[in-house]
Amino acid sequence: MKILAPLRSRWSAPGGYREFLRIAFPLILSTASWSIQHFVDRVFLTWHSTDALAASLPAGLTSFVFVSFFLGMAGYVNTFVAQYVGAGRPERVGGALWQGGYVAIMSAAAGLLVALMAVLLYLVFSDRPLSAILDIAGTGTLTFNGGVAATVGGLILGAVLIPDVTRFVKTSWDGVLASILTFLVASTLVYVVAAMASLATGTGETLQIMVAVGLGTGAFALVVCSTWTANSINLYGSSLSMAAVVPRFAGWRMTVVCGTVGTLGTFLGILDHFVPFLIYLSVLFTPVGSIYIVDFFFVRNQQYHLEDLPKQPAISWPALAAWMVGSAASYATAEQFMTLSGSSTIDALLVPAIV
Repeated sequence: MKILAPLRSRWSAPGGYREFLRIAFPLILSTASWSIQHFVDRVFLTWHSTDALAASLPAGLTSFVFVSFFLGMAGYVNTFVAQYVGAGRPERVGGALWQGGYVAIMSAAAGLLVALMAVLLYLVFSDRPLSAILDIAGTGTLTFNGGVAATVGGLILGAVLIPDVTRFVKTSWDGVLASILTFLVASTLVYVVAAMASLATGTGETLQIMVAVGLGTGAFALVVCSTWTANSINLYGSSLSMAAVVPRFAGWRMTVVCGTVGTLGTFLGILDHFVPFLIYLSVLFTPVGSIYIVDFFFVRNQQYHLEDLPKQPAISWPALAAWMVGSAASYATAEQFMTLSGSSTIDALLVPAIV
């Protein structure tokens, strides 16, 4: 009985076993409900098809790979709330909950996009192999140089704005990782899925592709989620850029102005000229990336210090001149007036660096 005496004291002591189980038992039940749900799902799949049962495990693991990051990030709300409540600071709980809500909403949009892409790929390859899709001859008139410029134009604006997007990261490697995941992994996946679906359906219109493969409702969800996520970044970047140019109107006023201008541009049919728009984005913004690279690695020798920022001139005339010359050279190549390398994108990188 002496052995059980310490257990009895720990059972009723503050922070003891009873309090621990009172907190843990609901979590145990919720986790057990997942196990029961999975068991019932597997039983139903067995009645339907043994092949479906065999596919359920790798499919579930694959889906969890995409969900786990967002799930873990949103799960940090529990930690913050528990910490603030335990520390007697309930006024901080609301902020943590709102941030968790924002993360959950954006994660839901991103997760839905991934799910739609997976379904789209399945429907595209369900009745034809990859080799058959790759053998389809293209019917467009876009040249290779124009295709490269349009691809770069779709990415270069994000690359130029990545310092704004990653300005709150703790280390430079966090910014590098964000760039790799965004531009190398996510963008490449989206481009590959879009290209396969376009070849298989014979159209480059997103809505027509979704309807052609039988995803009419999914097309609406795709447009809503993709517009939501993409334009959030666009509005954030444009508001910051304009606030730097016109600091008097910084804040919510500039955000409203930029959002209104973007909405009006949509109603005026700017998307009807989307590919030329991407090409000219490449012409205008690729030289900016070249200037960033030269300034960071060669002019300042990888030494950027915030305390030196107020000492810098409002306008760097050499950088402005390099951008203008680089944009002009890239435009001349795009319009086939003249060329240095044969590619407007490469010219947009080389000319500003030389200037």
